[in-house]
Amino acid sequence: MSKWLEFGVAALIALLMIPLASAKVISEEFRVRSGGELSVVSDIGQISVETSRGNRVEVRVDINEGDPDQLNVTMEQDGNKILVRGKFTENRRWRRLKVKYRITVPDKFNVDLETKGGSIQVNDLTGTVDVSTAGGSLKFGNIVGPLNGRTSGGSITLDGGDGMVTLRTSGGSINVGDVTGDLDLHTSGGSINIGMVEGNVEANTSGGAIHIEEAHGAIDASTSGGSITAYISQQPQADSQLQTSAGTITVYLAEDLRLDLKARTNVGSVKSDFRVNGATKSKRSLSGSINGGGPELYLRSSAGSVKIKKR
Repeated sequence: MSKWLEFGVAALIALLMIPLASAKVISEEFRVRSGGELSVVSDIGQISVETSRGNRVEVRVDINEGDPDQLNVTMEQDGNKILVRGKFTENRRWRRLKVKYRITVPDKFNVDLETKGGSIQVNDLTGTVDVSTAGGSLKFGNIVGPLNGRTSGGSITLDGGDGMVTLRTSGGSINVGDVTGDLDLHTSGGSINIGMVEGNVEANTSGGAIHIEEAHGAIDASTSGGSITAYISQQPQADSQLQTSAGTITVYLAEDLRLDLKARTNVGSVKSDFRVNGATKSKRSLSGSINGGGPELYLRSSAGSVKIKKR
């Protein structure tokens, strides 16, 4: 037998010894009542939650590539609570797996979701939503109820909400639509864009711009690199502060707001469309009362202009 033929036979044997990728589907249905809870804890996988008007929870798990038996999936029901677990077996070649949880719950339900690797999506839902992933994006529809979302790396989007919203990402942008309630948003790197907020806003990014379309309450916004733009349309009941280390701050105010202004920049200028009474003024700072004074509005840019405009 020639050396080339021997090599070909050896290669064919080695190829035949490689286990072929296969697919596995696990599905189950549970009867529940509105207002129950779904809990998912998985070592890997994307999680997608949709809603229906029915009184059932449907769970489908698709496992593709690699050896599907590397992930042990269990489901159980305890009263009105559904618990889904996905745990690795001892075989550690799990990185070749692709796992997706597709789940349907009643439109009034609470969800608690955790995955160590994968994106999470929750469509329109009324209930408490608490989700976390070690790596992946978070996407939410309209959530009526408190929302707490955390990812170690990925963007976050929320179409809208009614309730307290807390969102955290270690790297990625945050985009939020209209919210009735308070906002608490933090990213270690990325922009923050917010629609209309009826409550107070706390927004912090280590690198990126912040844009707030309309705020009815107080604002606490800061960025280490980027501009800040905000519109305050109603009288705040607490102090507001907007600060950037590199960028322009532009604040639009309703004409009848009562505020105590303190604005300054190290590089650039400070300009106001409003008459500021008792003003202490220079090119780079402006302090005094607007419309008789009220809660403090503190604006500070280390390298950029500060603009206070009427809208």
